[in-house]
Order: sequence, then C-alpha cells, then structure tokens
Amino acid sequence: MKQFASSCVAFCIGLLFSVTVSAPQVVVQDTQADKGIPGNFGCAATSDLVYALSQQSVVSVVSHYDALSLLDRDAIVFPGPCNDEKCLTELAESIGSEFFLNSTLTKEKKRWVMVLKLVDLDDGRVYRRATGKSSTEGLNGVSEAVNKAVDALFKKKIP
Repeated sequence: MKQFASSCVAFCIGLLFSVTVSAPQVVVQDTQADKGIPGNFGCAATSDLVYALSQQSVVSVVSHYDALSLLDRDAIVFPGPCNDEKCLTELAESIGSEFFLNSTLTKEKKRWVMVLKLVDLDDGRVYRRATGKSSTEGLNGVSEAVNKAVDALFKKKIP
C-alpha cells in the first residue's frame, strides 16, 4: 500500500510539473512554394506542417494567422499586411514566441522536398534545419515530405 501511495504521489508531482512547464512556442509562416508549383500544394503543405507540429509535444504551435488574430484581439496594430519573414518574426516576438519556422516546398524530379528552418528569436540565428523528401507525387507526397522534415527537425529535443 505504501508503494502504491508513493507511486501515486510521484505521478501527481510529475503531472503537476508537466502542466506547469510549457513547451516553447513556434510561429509558423506559410510555406513558400517554388515557382511553377500550384498554390494548392503550398497551402496543403502549410496545413500539414501545422498539424504535424501540433503532434509534437516539445513545441506549442501558432500559425501566423492565429498570431495575427491574437494581435487583433489585443488591439495591437501592425502596419499593413504581415506576410514577409521580417514582419512575421516581429509578430512572433510580440506574442512571446521563442521560435519562428520558415518552410519551403520544392520539387526534385518527381519527389517533393520540404525544407524547414527553425529560427531562435532571442538571437535571430537559425537554431535547426531539416529536410524531408517524398517517395511519391501528388498531395500524399507533400504530406510525406512534411512529416519527414518535422521528424528530422525534432530528432533532438529543444532545450
């Protein structure tokens, strides 16, 4: 009975610790698709990317549209449209994010390639890069490339 009680206490302390320690927040920019790639592939890549990142317990994900909504809610004015990397980096910093994620979708022969760049907002340096390549074409190939890139990005835990 004592062992059960001490296990329960240890579990509760672990649960409390996991709730109080928050994961680093990442603002995700829309995926930039290379010239000649139809826009729906870039949009699909962004959706897949936000979903794949949300499945990672090591980060908290905010799409840049969500970040803009937070600014609207708090009545913070940002001049003009905010869709370039400089503006989105400032946006991410203004809501307290630790990281900014840039993504690019390209095609090599018949394979999709997703390149991710995770930028640390404290010093503006690229914290980590990752690439994922598909073995198939079409939207399934885009999803495959995104998932491989996200898996590669988080092979090591973010401190």
